[in-house]
Amino acid sequence: MPLISALAFSLGTYGFGKGSKEAVVTTFLNTASFTVPAGVKQLEYLVVAGGGSGGGDMGGGGGAGGYRIGTGLAVVPGASMTMTVGGGAAANNPGSSAPAGNQGTDSSIEGPSPFATLTSDGGGAGGSNQGAAGNGGSGGGSGGKGAPSTGAVGQATAITPITGETTPSAIESNKSGFDGGLGSGVNYAGGGGGGAAGAGTAGSGTTGGDGGDGLATTFQGASEKFAAGGGAGSSGTGGSGGAAGGILTPGPGGGNGTVAPSPAGGNGAENTGSGGGGGGSHTKGGTGGKGIIIIKHFI
Repeated sequence: MPLISALAFSLGTYGFGKGSKEAVVTTFLNTASFTVPAGVKQLEYLVVAGGGSGGGDMGGGGGAGGYRIGTGLAVVPGASMTMTVGGGAAANNPGSSAPAGNQGTDSSIEGPSPFATLTSDGGGAGGSNQGAAGNGGSGGGSGGKGAPSTGAVGQATAITPITGETTPSAIESNKSGFDGGLGSGVNYAGGGGGGAAGAGTAGSGTTGGDGGDGLATTFQGASEKFAAGGGAGSSGTGGSGGAAGGILTPGPGGGNGTVAPSPAGGNGAENTGSGGGGGGSHTKGGTGGKGIIIIKHFI
């Protein structure tokens, strides 16, 4: 069950006025069921998937989980809906042959027929010097070496926008995020993971690329950013994770990239769907942040 609260800045269910109607907002930090209240035929929604983990060994930043937002989602009063909140991707083992990261887990809203499941794709894996970056809601950044076999950036996967969907990237390009950044090649600086508000930046010289920022919304009544990309690892200066967070989920967004002999890349913030940071030399990347689902109806 979601947490319940009467405070607009707390995690849970709360209401606030909008003209002659009251908006009831329910936040899901974990997978749970939701029964559509009597008389409610439409929901507004924000569905953010789990972030990808950063790659190891001068790795690219993990991509943010897919970010989908919209209005007019048709539902049936009394129906039982399943809100599946995707987990952030686990990091892989460190070492001189550290692999790429992992893809985050999808988040979705599912209901009885004829409702069609709405899914946000998990964030793409950050690449490493030995493994390719992965595609996802937002793509993972490529590893620092940038060899032909591992140098391509992770791309944001295509979606089919639904009626009433207002996701900016969906409107622009039928995607729920942006691509990762490119590694710098022989200088061993990875590319940042893509975020919901923009692509990860490329590694430059010995400086890792920054993760793309999360996308801001006032959907739940307070300004909040979700789905930031992870910063990249490098041989010189690690990239910064993209910005996410706010009142509901305070703190940073994407994990920061690291350099040798630093520990693992920074972790993506929980319940923001942000990507993990890339690891430095022979270190592993950070874990991806868990996703979130927020729905709203009016009474």
